[in-house]
Amino acid sequence: MATRQSRLLRLQEGIGALASLSDQQATALEAHEVADEAFVHAFEAHFAGMDVLTDRDKVQAAVRLRNSIKRGIERQLDAVIEMGRALLHAERAFTRREWEHLLEGGQQLLGLPKHTASMYRAIARDIDAHRIPRERCPESFSTVYRLTTFTDHQLEQAKVVGLLRPTVTRKEVEDFKRLTAESTAQKETKPTAADTGEVAELRAEARQLRKQERRLHKALDRVLGRLGTIQNRLAELTQS
Repeated sequence: MATRQSRLLRLQEGIGALASLSDQQATALEAHEVADEAFVHAFEAHFAGMDVLTDRDKVQAAVRLRNSIKRGIERQLDAVIEMGRALLHAERAFTRREWEHLLEGGQQLLGLPKHTASMYRAIARDIDAHRIPRERCPESFSTVYRLTTFTDHQLEQAKVVGLLRPTVTRKEVEDFKRLTAESTAQKETKPTAADTGEVAELRAEARQLRKQERRLHKALDRVLGRLGTIQNRLAELTQS
């Protein structure tokens, strides 16, 4: 522990004012850059045995880069939450039929595909309802959305095991959901003497629907990935 703390201090001490910047305000901001412990451990592991760890300029550059990207990602998530809140507010203003019709306008009318709007709404809803603590949100909004599909029990379990953290990956979230869903399904479907024919049928249907839900989530991921690629390409073509 002492060794890790000393390394953390060395990295933090490496974040000073940049001599090449004449702007005093910018220099002061740079002096407050601090490497978080998770980054320190990851950086040390990635560059283990290399001279990079003892090069102050390279350490400074890496920490500033990481913090700059982290701030940008946080602003992106805040923007997603703001858009989600606006969507929820608009949804309350329309009738159900009118709202569905508005969403059908998608990219052309709202600037968002219907499924993306649904993701933003779910994220804003669960953060404002304190189901998912904002300060513990994953950096990727698509990973935050995966958490919105958790049951309350799964979210509580996720908090207990430390899954709710900014650095969690989507794969970790998906694996956790799958494992906890399977465990819950086994408990729910364990036959008892009181089970009737209808209970057995409903439980069997629930199992099939959970499998279908997992398939749909995977299909949605593929669709979102392809849409992102298309949108980026369209932006390149229209700007050229």
